[in-house]
Amino acid sequence: VFVIGIEMKEKTSRVWLRTADNNFITALMGKLLPYTAIFIVMGFLTNIILFGFLHFPLNASLFKMLLATVCYVIACQSVGLLIIGVLPVLRDSVSIVMIYGMFGFSFSGFTFPIEQMPYPARIFSFIYPIRHYFNIYIEQALHNANFRQSIGTEFILVAFTLLPLIILVRLKKAAIYQNYPIK
Repeated sequence: VFVIGIEMKEKTSRVWLRTADNNFITALMGKLLPYTAIFIVMGFLTNIILFGFLHFPLNASLFKMLLATVCYVIACQSVGLLIIGVLPVLRDSVSIVMIYGMFGFSFSGFTFPIEQMPYPARIFSFIYPIRHYFNIYIEQALHNANFRQSIGTEFILVAFTLLPLIILVRLKKAAIYQNYPIK
């Protein structure tokens, strides 16, 4: 949200697009790939520390957890793109992302079991990638479920990557026209 939103706030988004030969997809990839790589490396290190050095239970292969981590990072970035695309104003989208992230831990099952939540809260929990990553951790690392048993959860996590397609045109127009409010 911030790396895209700051371009619009500072009115540098046209230069950003020109740098990518006015190809919006190239501009997005150039902006996001360094962060993707950093977050994936951090996720890999975290998994290696947890499962390798701290001996957290891992009944599946480490490769499955690393693959889930890659999907999780990309899913989170996709949600961020969706939010900045819907609200291409930095202060608004950062506020929404903060609230979204804060509720993510509550609705993922980390703080309270999803099965014990009221039904509307259980439905609400599906919009958070962290819930699906946590489910993959439970299914793969703890229960050693085979791939077919957890394919639904993995599919949902991968489906988050399609979210930016909804707002791609709107986000490109926001970058071109720079209609960022002054106040």
